[in-house]
Order: sequence, then structure tokens, then C-alpha cells
Amino acid sequence: MNSGKLQYILIFFSCIISCTTQTNKVSSKLNSNRKINLDVSKINIHSTIPTYSLHDIYNDKKSSYLLILDKRTEYIEIINLDNLKTITSKPLSNITNRPLFDDNTFSIEFVNFDSIFILQEYKVLLIDTLKEKTSFNINTDNNNNLNKDLQHLKLTNMDFSPIYYDRSNHSLTIESYCVDCYFYEKKFYESPIQIMLLLDSLKIKALPIRYPEVYKKKYFGFNNFVFKAEYEDKMIIGFSAHPSLYVYNKSTQSIDRFEGASSYQTLEIKPLKKKFKHDSNAKLKHLTLSPIYKETFYDEKRKLYYRFFLTGIPEKNSDGTYNAWEDKALILIVFDDQLRKINEYNLGKSIYNSSKSFVGPDGLYLYKFQDKKSTNQDSINYDIYQFK
Repeated sequence: MNSGKLQYILIFFSCIISCTTQTNKVSSKLNSNRKINLDVSKINIHSTIPTYSLHDIYNDKKSSYLLILDKRTEYIEIINLDNLKTITSKPLSNITNRPLFDDNTFSIEFVNFDSIFILQEYKVLLIDTLKEKTSFNINTDNNNNLNKDLQHLKLTNMDFSPIYYDRSNHSLTIESYCVDCYFYEKKFYESPIQIMLLLDSLKIKALPIRYPEVYKKKYFGFNNFVFKAEYEDKMIIGFSAHPSLYVYNKSTQSIDRFEGASSYQTLEIKPLKKKFKHDSNAKLKHLTLSPIYKETFYDEKRKLYYRFFLTGIPEKNSDGTYNAWEDKALILIVFDDQLRKINEYNLGKSIYNSSKSFVGPDGLYLYKFQDKKSTNQDSINYDIYQFK
């Protein structure tokens, strides 16, 4: 197996599996006629874990709540976003009554205060704010043998595809990848990348979602991230080296493809020569210089989609200086509810972390990187972009 490090360690595997052919309708490149105005506000939240790893939002009829979890310390907090007060703050081991450091936590799903799902390497835990309610094995059976029902797939979250609980059929959607092959082979990209785990029977159903054809024809090294956001009626899928967006309709089980390119993409997303497939430094350099399409969120209240994009950069500037990851600008693309582009916003360089941002009650909450010179290192800072 191969591994490389960008800002974290990423391990990719691949395998062969029979897959379903997809037929996608493609939208036109029409821009939206909708006009929006932007207001920006700021909030600071006191926190024991301001550089948290995982987060999720729960909305009830009265308030919205942010759950954050730090994978390094395995500390958990829940914050009321309306009054910014902390409701729960404790080590996760106080809830589960067992050490968790030997089984990494990859994703959380904050359904409500009585149901919080935690995805780990070999288990899914169901907890509330006081205790562990149940757990069950994934990837292995009760005898720690590989789960044959998975047909060579492994279930996980490779950072950008969080688990989702679907109330309609009592299931979890989990990212999947194949463990038997290498990620530079075509058959890796023919495998299902999302599965449905039916909780009543623990049966697995592969969803008809795959990498787009470009990944089967060309090799992009580490630039093969899958970004997923899921809602009651749909799943939004994007790929780091591909401008298009894919929307999976849960009711019809169909997939529509939309043009999602940024006007700030001035450099081509180039493939990487396969002779570098075992060279982590070459793959990291390629990723650093490449344009990267990132997370997409849907704002149901405002009927808007938000997509993030990191610009590509040349290796060397005209003055002879070299560029680094910090020189990539973060772009926000705003679409209407038909995924027609409304506007784009340059959010600057190394100011916001899109992976820790989310849609909350007041708009798009943009997580600000901590200022290392600041004396206040125990708060989370967000800029809230509210479009009207």
C-alpha cells in the first residue's frame, strides 16, 4: 500500500468490483439571473478544542447546535449556535467507558442529543451525551475476519465524505473504497464510493456512484479526493480534479451532472505521469500546484449552493521565488437552487479552512485559521457569510 502526507496522512487503496453503468443528464453552463447581497459578521466561541477535527450540525425547532470532536485528544463539545454557550464538554471516553485511541474516529453524525453516530475503523458506535447505547462491527465480522459481504470494499471516511443517517430507511451512508488493488489502477475508480448500511439487518447496498470517466483515463496522484454532502432528498458529490458536480436524487436513484467550474481556474488540472506513482514527494508537489475543487454545501433556508475551490499555482514566480500551499487562494462559488452560478468570491490565502466550515442558522460559517501570534488560543473564530 502507498501513503503520502499533505496536511495529514492519506492512504488510498483500490480493488476490482462489478459496477453499475451511470447515465447522467448534463446541465448547461447558464448563469443564474438571481441577485444576492452579502453581509458578513463575526463570532468567537470559547472552546477547549478550537482546532477540532470533526464537526456536525443538529437543528431542532428552537435552536441549532454544533458538535465538535478532536481526534487527537478525543474530546467532544456541543455548542448552542444561538447563544454560543457550551452544553457538553468532556472526553469521549467518559461517554463510551473505554479507551478509543486504538480505533481511530473517522466521522460523526449528530442526529439529535439521543443519537450520535461515530464511525471508527472497525466499529460504528451509537452514543448520546451521557453513555454508549450500542455498537456494531464494520469491515470485520464478530470474529475479526474480513466481512465477506463487502466484496473487497472497506468502509471509512477519507476526510471529506462524512457519514449520514437516513431516517426514511434507518440506514447509514458511508464512503467506501476497495482494499485489494492499487489506487493508480483503473479498476480502483470503477468501484462504488458510497454504500448504504441498513441498520436493522446490517446488510450492505452499494449505491450507483463512481468516479467520473476522467479518473479512469488519467492518473491524478493524490488529487483524487471525493467530497460528499448529504441531505434528506439528495447527495452532492464532487471530485478534486473535476469541475463538474453530481447530484444523486434519493427518490429516483438517478444522478444529474452540473457544470461547476470556477472562473478563477486559470491553470489546467493536469494528470500525473504514472512513473511517479510510488513517489510521494512528486505526488505532493503535483497536488500543491494543481487547482482543487473542494466541498459543496446546500443552504436550504436560502436555497443556495456553496462550493469551495483552491486555485492552482505555478511552481516558480517571475521574481525567482517558489510558491507553497499557503499561496493557493480559496474561492467561494455561489449557485442558485438549480445549480446555476450566481457569483464568486475570492476569500484570500490561508485565511479560512473550508473543511471546518458549515451552513448554520445565520448563513455560511467560515472557520478562520488561528493566528499563531494571538494570545487568545482557546476560541473558535468564524466569519458568517449571509446572502440575501
